[in-house]
Amino acid sequence: MQYVMKYRDGHVEVYSKSGIFLFSADTQTEARFMLERCNCEEFQAASGL
Repeated sequence: MQYVMKYRDGHVEVYSKSGIFLFSADTQTEARFMLERCNCEEFQAASGL
């Protein structure tokens, strides 16, 4: 699964490539850590993919 990170109001929002919001993080580093640490199936299930 591919992801898109967008900076919004002082934080990073992570979306699936199709534009579904997955989660937000304080920094891009934190977002990348969360993506590496979490199971992709978890995000897919949460986003309805």
